[in-house]
This record gives sequence, C-alpha cells and structure tokens, in this order.
Amino acid sequence: MNNIRVFFLLAIFLAFPNHTFASVIYQEDWYLAIEKKDSVAQYKIAEAYSPLTKNDSYHCQTNQLYFSHQNKKLSGCRDKSADKYIEFLTKSAENLYPIAQKDLGIAYITGELVPKDIKKGLYWLERAASPISDKAKFRIVEGTFWLAQPNGKKFGVGEAHYWLGLLYHEGTEVKADYAKAIKHYKIASKSTDWEVDNLAQYQLYKLYQDKLNDPKKSLYWLEKTANNIGKFADEQTLETPTKMVSYFLGGGQPDGSKLDTPNYLWAAKWLLKVVEQSNIPKESKQKAAFQLGWFYLNGLGVEKDIGEAIKYYHLGMYQDDLTNYQMNLTEYKDITSSTDISLQNQFLHQVITPFYINKFDTAKAQKVIDAVFANNPKDKEVFYEKLIENLVETLQVQSYDFLYQLESIPLLLKLAKQQGMAYGFYRDARNIQGKTTDELMALYQSALKIAPNNPTVLYQFGTLYDFILEDEKTAITYYQHAAKLGNSKANYRLGVIYYLGKGVEKSYHEAWQYLDLAAKQDYQPAQDFLITIDKSHPEFDWLTTQYLNHRQVYRSPTVMVDGVDWLQTQSEVNQNDKATYHKIKHDSNGNGLKTYQGCKAALSLAAGGDIFAQDELLSQMDKKRDSFICTPKKELLFNWIDSSNKNDHKKAFLKVKYYKMSGQYKEFHAMLKAQVTNNNPYAIFELAQQQVMVNLPNNVVLPYIKTLLKSGSPAAAKLLVFYYENINIDMLQHTKSILLLNDLRWYYLDSEINEYYQNNKFSKYFYADSKLTSSDIYKMWFEFAQMHEQGKEIPQNKVLALVWYRLLVEYNQTQATTKVAQISAQLTEEQQAEVNNILSNYRNLYRFLPLTHLDINE
Repeated sequence: MNNIRVFFLLAIFLAFPNHTFASVIYQEDWYLAIEKKDSVAQYKIAEAYSPLTKNDSYHCQTNQLYFSHQNKKLSGCRDKSADKYIEFLTKSAENLYPIAQKDLGIAYITGELVPKDIKKGLYWLERAASPISDKAKFRIVEGTFWLAQPNGKKFGVGEAHYWLGLLYHEGTEVKADYAKAIKHYKIASKSTDWEVDNLAQYQLYKLYQDKLNDPKKSLYWLEKTANNIGKFADEQTLETPTKMVSYFLGGGQPDGSKLDTPNYLWAAKWLLKVVEQSNIPKESKQKAAFQLGWFYLNGLGVEKDIGEAIKYYHLGMYQDDLTNYQMNLTEYKDITSSTDISLQNQFLHQVITPFYINKFDTAKAQKVIDAVFANNPKDKEVFYEKLIENLVETLQVQSYDFLYQLESIPLLLKLAKQQGMAYGFYRDARNIQGKTTDELMALYQSALKIAPNNPTVLYQFGTLYDFILEDEKTAITYYQHAAKLGNSKANYRLGVIYYLGKGVEKSYHEAWQYLDLAAKQDYQPAQDFLITIDKSHPEFDWLTTQYLNHRQVYRSPTVMVDGVDWLQTQSEVNQNDKATYHKIKHDSNGNGLKTYQGCKAALSLAAGGDIFAQDELLSQMDKKRDSFICTPKKELLFNWIDSSNKNDHKKAFLKVKYYKMSGQYKEFHAMLKAQVTNNNPYAIFELAQQQVMVNLPNNVVLPYIKTLLKSGSPAAAKLLVFYYENINIDMLQHTKSILLLNDLRWYYLDSEINEYYQNNKFSKYFYADSKLTSSDIYKMWFEFAQMHEQGKEIPQNKVLALVWYRLLVEYNQTQATTKVAQISAQLTEEQQAEVNNILSNYRNLYRFLPLTHLDINE
C-alpha cells in the first residue's frame, strides 16, 4: 500500500513539465528577440543567461537554464553564460531598452561579468537616464511595452541616476562634478521605481557633509534618509537615525548650527524613534533604549520618570537573549576604576547589566547608585522598586526559569535597607521562605518606622497577623489603617473577614461596604467575589436585595447559597422577575436583554420603577445598533430618560435615537437635524457616523462643517477629519483637522461626553506626513494660535492660544515670544495651570512634529 502511495505521488510530480522549476525561455521569446529585435525579449533572454541569477530546477543544474522550443533538438538545459548575457543585454540596450542600458552601464562600472570600462559604463548610464527620444517612442513594437507612463517618463532608471551621481560625486575616472552629482541623486531620491531610493538621499547627506561642508543641507538629507528607511535599506542608511541622535548629542541644532552643550530635547525625540522603528538593527535599538533609560532617569530632554527609565533599561536588556549573557560572559570587568567611563555607562555596567545576569557586586553598585541619586532619595527608592518589580513581572509572563533564582534581588534589597529605605524592608518581608515570624516582624516594624503611613506596608503587616500569627483583631487594625489610605487589597480583605465573621461578629453590611469599595477601586478579586451565604442568617434578605439592586461592577453576577446558585433557585421556584433577569444576565456574559424572557423581565422591572433595569434598557441605546433588543413603550422610555442622571444634550439625543431604533427614520432625520442645529455634540457625532455628507458637493460640505466648528464641537472636528480622509484627500488639511479635533476635546470637560469620544484616542505620539515641511507645520501651529486667540472659525480660547504660542517658542519660533507675554498677562493662575497641563500633553503627543526641521529650496 505504501509503495502504491509513493508511486502515485511520484507520478503527480513527474506530470509537471521539466521546466516548471527552471528559468524558462520559450520559442516566442526567441522569435521576438531575434526576428523582431524586441528589446524586452532580448533583455529577458539576457537575464536567463546571467550567471548572477540562480535557477531551482529538478532536472537542470543550478547554473543552467531551460529552453522550451517546438524543435526538441533545440529545447532542454543550457549552461549559463556571461558572454551570452552581455551579448543579449547589449542588443537590448542598443534597441533603446532603458533598464538594459542601466544594467549594462552598471556592469561596465563594476567590472562584473565584463571587463571594467568606466567610459562605456558612463555612456550607457547616461543613455538610460536621458529623456526618451522620438526614435525610441517610434520603436514601440509588438511585445515592447516599457513606456509605462503616458507622460513619457521612463520606468526603472532611478538606479541609473544613482550610479551617475556616484561617479560624479567620487570623481571615479571622470572629473568630479558635484552639481551633476546632486542633480542625479535628487532624481534618484524621487524615483518611484527603485526600492532603495534612500541610498541617494544618504549620498546627498555625505556629499554636503564631506565635500561641500554645508551642515544645514547635510542635516536636511540625513534626516530625509532617516525618515525613509524601508525593508530594503542597507547598513549605511539603517544607521542614519542613530546618526541623528549623535548629531544632537554633539550640540547640533535643528537649523544646522551647533552649540557647546548637548541638545537633549531633539536627541530624545530621535532615540524614541530608533527604539520604535522595526528595521533598525538590534544593537542600535539596544543602545538607544539604554540612552533613553538614562534620559528618563535624569530628565534629559524628557520629563523625569523613573518608571519609564526602568522600562527602557529593561527593553535594552531584552533586545538579546539573556542566556547569551550568561554563556558568553567569561570575565566581568571593573570599569568604575576608569575616569574615562561616564557615570551613565557606569550605571549601566555596574547596576543594570549585573542585576540582570547575576553578577551584582553591592559595593560597586552602591557607589554608582549614590552618585546617580545623590540628592534624590525619593527617586532612589522608586528606582529600587521599579527595577525589581519590572523584572519579576517579566519572569512571570515569559517564564525565564533560570532567572527565578536571581541572586541580585536580595542584594539590591540589602542595598535599599542599608540606605534606610522602607521598600527594602517590606519588599524583603514578602519573601517569607526561610524567615521566622520574628524576622518578618522586625522587617515590617523597620519599614513602618521609616514610613508609618505607607499603605502597602500597613496592608502587608496586616497579612502577617492575619495568615501567619492568626491574630485577626490586630490584622483588622492594620487593614483599616491601610484602607483609609486607599489600599484596595485592604478593603477586599476586610470585606472577606466581616463576611466570614473571622475574629469579628459576622456582618454582611460591613462586608458589603468593604467589598464594594474594593471593586470600585478595580481590584479584580473583589469584582470576582462569589458571595457564599447562609440562608438562616438574619441579613440574608437584605444582602440579596442589596446585591441585585446595586449597579454591578462585579464580574460574577450571582449569589451562591450552600454551594447552589441562588439565582437559579429563585428563577425556577419563585418565578421572580428580578432573579430571572439576573440569572439570564449571568448566563449571557452580562447581557440580560439577550433573550425574550430576559427582555420581558427587564421591561417588567423597569415599568415597576427598578432603576437598575431602566438603566440597562437605556444602555442599549448607547451601543452601535439600529434597533432595540427590547423595545420599551415611548412614554415610559422618555420618562426614564428624563429621570436619569445624564446631561441635557444626552437626554435630547437619546429621544432622537428612539425614532431610529424603532424604525421611524423620517422622524429620526428631522429631529437629528434639529439637534444638530442646536449644536448638540451627540447629534453631530451621530451625523458623522452616518456619513450622510459623502455625496454632498465640497461647496456645501465645508461651509456646513465650519458653521458647526464655531460652536467648538469636537464632533464637528471629527466630521472634518472624516471629510479630509475620505472625500478630499489633502495631507496638510488632514493633519490640521486631527490637531484641531484634539484641541476641541478640551472644550468638553463633562465626563460622559469625553467617554463618548473614546474612539478618537491618539497614539502615544502623533507623526506628521513626511511630505510636510517644517514651514507647513509651523504655519499650521500659528494658524491654530490665531484661531483660538481671535475666535476665528472656532470659539475664542486664550488658554489654547497660549499653548500653541508657547509650543512655537519651544521650537525656536521667536516671533511668537511677544504673543506669549501678552496673553500670559491676561490669564488667571488657574488658567495658567490649565495651559501647563495641556502643554505637557502636547509636548509628548507632538514630539515628532515637525519631522523635517529644515526647508531647502531645491
């Protein structure tokens, strides 16, 4: 049976022609190439003969190709041939095929498969790069379709311009001519038919830097290269983002000038970009991550953030498999003795790296840590905590088993204790293995002596009395203290203690109070808590009523009684609407309206005044549905809307939406239009979602949107974004509309409205389209500042005007300085605080605007 199967598979394989796996030249190719002198067919034959291209054939060798011909004597495998390759390539080039001219020129320049001849190479490259002649246009015959574009531009010759640029740049057997080099490089850099076009941009950077000594244009092309790295980039261009970092660390400025001090602001921007770019080499990303860690540790170019610092140190360490560090590290060098090593590198090599690879030397590490955090003991404590917790979290997620025995953690905690930090003591107490109760007690007492109101210490001390010493009364004292300071775990544990009656009189009232508070603090165990209760308890009825009436934040909406689902029992025995509805809600992953029975129960409860059921029925109107799951009567629904705690705009909009969800579209559109006229943000947002303006002419759409913008509605700005994305694609206007949308969101401080716009979240950083220049972007910022200052097209807002003017000043746009002084004098302290808040947000959000600092007239 197995032999038959093998034979069958072999027969299928052999059924395919021999040339299936080889580079094939058909009879038609020969006919076009020889008889018709077709340049494309000649080029195809040349490529088949080229020893530079490999075949993958079952029958032919890797250095052979396959000829398919009606005459069997002419068909079969043939050897590759450099001579034949050049012969047919030359024929194709002489017949004016530009790609063949380009390849032939490069062959003569490099001396590959043909004797090196720079003059011949230059001749063919210039033929390839020159405009298409009338003779060439006339030569378009059958099979020759290389005039790919109707405007007569050549396809496939961007590389020819690049090589011409190299020849004139380097002066290789031709007289150096930088003007010609620049001309050809620029054409190549704009080529759409060459996959590595940023090589030309890189050469322009090198030419302006090394030959013409023009730092401004050199920086321009360096950044152009760094912003256009693709998957085909070579080693030189892959390093350009790192070169941008080095430039700014060397004091480089966006205008091409240099100062004596590092430009940390712009260096940080490019470090972030290096870390985020997917094509950057791993070593470069690792170095950038370590540098960012140092920047965040010291507030260099970014706001000081110890958590972010540890995140980037952690990212840098995990750019490589840590086992490689363990296996390859034969000798760990003491570099702190060298005065040539910066504190930044000492910190990396004596603290961070040793910590991750179990080579931690407390004496060396303490010396460096003391130097780094000399006058910032609070930062030092946060550093210890973040470094340990970040690594432990990674170990738990990624299961690096060999690191579970990490010796550096207790050594780092020892350092923290020596320096009098509470974290060192209470974090050490979490490792209970091998410690006596007296030792644990001493650790917590030491921590509390240093930080008597630390809620984490108080909670953990409570767990020692609760679980090990079994002294519930003392545990409760510590838990209550921690709970008052906002510790969610303490609230949860107090709820469990009162529910079980552990060391205290059982009290469902107290249990509910603490459990509910912990759940609202987003503590998942509290949200997941399954309440197991005793039917005979006098508070049983109170607890079940409280549980069902309460606006649930728990994940498990059920009550267990003696191991039996109480909701199931009630729905089967008592046919109680409340129990029935909540049972269906539990069985349907929180959707109690999913079934007919659930709808019936919910409507009955809501009609009887059950606020929870009313809110559930109203909530279905907030979801993206065109009809009700459960359709309440209009009068009842409107009463529930009026009695809800929603804002007036939302109430009016829900009444409008009723007509849509009940299929009364004529009434819906009429009322929606009326609410839009009244500048109801929910109605405007609905209009954007409905996309009713797609088919309207531009002279109707834009005036309409601008009228809405005058109200300051972020929904109107969303319409503008939609318009420029889908109707009138304009990258500058699209970018402006997104920034404007972000501006107008500050107009609405109402939490419910802000929640309604959650779909408009921005990414961590906002990148401008690379086609926009710095002039485009700075003009845009000035326009926003003036719009807010003058109330032009949007409501006047001096706070946002000052934000934009201050941002412009930070980007060296000194013409905004006077405006900053004028508007600052008009604002209150509260408004100034608001400016600082928004500006902090924008500094981070727009850190990569502008992408191009320099405007060069080309």
